[in-house]
Amino acid sequence: MKPYSFNDFNHRFNMFGWLHPDIRQTYWTKENNDWDYEQQATVRRTCTLSTIWYKDERVIQFYTNDEANGNRRLKIHNFYREAAHSTGLVTSASYRINASTVMDALYYKVHEPVYYNQNGTLKKGFWGTLKRRLRSQAMRTSWVTNHMLQEAVRVAEGITHGITIQDYFVDKDIPAYAFYQDFLTTEYHIEGSQRRMRLGSTQWVEIHKNTDPRLYGYVFHERNDIWLKPDQFYHNGEVYNRDEVDIVECSQCHHESVSELCIDGVCHQCLDSSFKIHNYTTRVEQLLKFKATRVRPNTVYLGCELEYETNNRNRAQLAVGKLMHGHALMKSDGSIRNGFEIVTCPATLDIHLDIFKKFYDNIPPDLKIEKNVGMHVHISRKPLSQLTLGKMTEFLNRAENKLFIGFIAGRIDNSYARMDSGRNVTYAWRNKNGGDRYNALNLNNNNTVEVRLFATPMNYKEFASRLQFVQALVDYCMPAQSNESLKKQTHYEAFMSWLSNRKRMFPELSYHLKEFV
Repeated sequence: MKPYSFNDFNHRFNMFGWLHPDIRQTYWTKENNDWDYEQQATVRRTCTLSTIWYKDERVIQFYTNDEANGNRRLKIHNFYREAAHSTGLVTSASYRINASTVMDALYYKVHEPVYYNQNGTLKKGFWGTLKRRLRSQAMRTSWVTNHMLQEAVRVAEGITHGITIQDYFVDKDIPAYAFYQDFLTTEYHIEGSQRRMRLGSTQWVEIHKNTDPRLYGYVFHERNDIWLKPDQFYHNGEVYNRDEVDIVECSQCHHESVSELCIDGVCHQCLDSSFKIHNYTTRVEQLLKFKATRVRPNTVYLGCELEYETNNRNRAQLAVGKLMHGHALMKSDGSIRNGFEIVTCPATLDIHLDIFKKFYDNIPPDLKIEKNVGMHVHISRKPLSQLTLGKMTEFLNRAENKLFIGFIAGRIDNSYARMDSGRNVTYAWRNKNGGDRYNALNLNNNNTVEVRLFATPMNYKEFASRLQFVQALVDYCMPAQSNESLKKQTHYEAFMSWLSNRKRMFPELSYHLKEFV
């Protein structure tokens, strides 16, 4: 059962004993004219090329007599991965296959593997040999390894009581990455022989390359790259049962669509950009207009990003598209599992508050807030001086302010929004590249700075208080707002004192801070 390598074959050449109807060996002797650097002359050398055939396909070639090699060892000329794969000697045509992989399979085709002792018990070294084979990238693909895996499955099926075969293999220290279970046949196979596809679901599963989904009632839908059964229906990332939904034809593209996920007979795909989930790299400010009640040279624009998970992404998508039409777009994000982020156009505080008041009054029930989502606010960089950026940097990173900021943000700092007490007033000036973007205040963007601290608001009051805090902090950190030292200015108590005279400008924030002790 141990791997049989080409080196092993080297020592036993012409003693192999090709006693197998599918294996034969042929020879071809040729002479070459080669330049001998020692003799500084052309010499004539003889070599014999041997070919091993399996099922009339050549699988490996090597020199059996090469004068240039001193007649010391056999020398590989070529091995044929595709032929070895097509004839079943290896489970895949991977580049990891080498001469030893092929010789291992051929050897055990001649010498049938023996896994049991005469008394019927499993040989002591079986599991250790299987483990070593599966951990070897070359020997893993050998026919022998797959044969041993099938025997291991049969053994496990006869022994397991109350545990899965995978758990049994874990107990035997068999590497889980080296094998998989066919989703359709439930059979186990060596890694590398599978293909990934979507079968009746948006989730990707693995089946063996020779398994035909059509035999299990699936039909391939090329438009959406998915296999479905006749009673299933795919629409915008979701699979539905036809008898559970009302299906209509889109008035524009004429493809089938779920009626409740259409607007005026138009499906997701044909609606305008407000109803679609855009790529993460989409620049919203280039697609939507800047909004301001009064435009001044120093107008501060804010851009909001609100992350949500969803119970039903399609329904949530349509509802958000209606509520935020012309003001925000939806984008995908790697940190969100089954939802999206709402990204607004740049606008002034009053406009955001007005639109989001309507949004939270009619917030879609399919939106969910979980630990992995948050709220980020971008601030236009142009009106901000280096001193303003410095004061904001120190304020949002100062250790004494941590509880105060956490109270407003609705969460403590995390790996995506870290507070760093080493960042002071001079940090922004000293670090032109911005430093780590996952800071409480991200300085890496050319046109904006980003406050990353907040949890996604659950209601309008939370949203308003957090957005007002950003605007208030910008106003507070502007030059000539205080005659105190910079050290005192960046302490939360000085900010609260300043805010106490501006309650009418920031009502939700002021009311929220009444509860801060």
